[in-house]
Amino acid sequence: MYPIPPDFDLSPLVGNTVTYLGVDQHCTYLHLDQFNVRIESGYSLLLPDGRTEVWGRAETVPIPLLATVLLGDALTGWSVTDDPSIVLEFSSGATLELFADDPRYECVMIQSVGSGDCLYLI
Repeated sequence: MYPIPPDFDLSPLVGNTVTYLGVDQHCTYLHLDQFNVRIESGYSLLLPDGRTEVWGRAETVPIPLLATVLLGDALTGWSVTDDPSIVLEFSSGATLELFADDPRYECVMIQSVGSGDCLYLI
């Protein structure tokens, strides 16, 4: 819904470990040590073995697969693509690509755990 801002910087998230994964009918929740990521858009998961899984929205996500791959992993890097997407790289070699291209709905919200401040709403 909102464009990725020019000053977008997820560097503070690097090194944080995935401590919780949750899914409801509208969102996938990814909790890190110090940050929460709420995903309302579609996304893809590139597994360490090279397979790619793509989900349109939260209701279709097999949470056991996500948990097996990401739970306990540290975020090691991030990038933004031109299409636009936010790409999160994890210590297992998995990559999570969050599609940020829905003009009607919020796609991703990133919050600080301590303060609850919203860092980004895209």
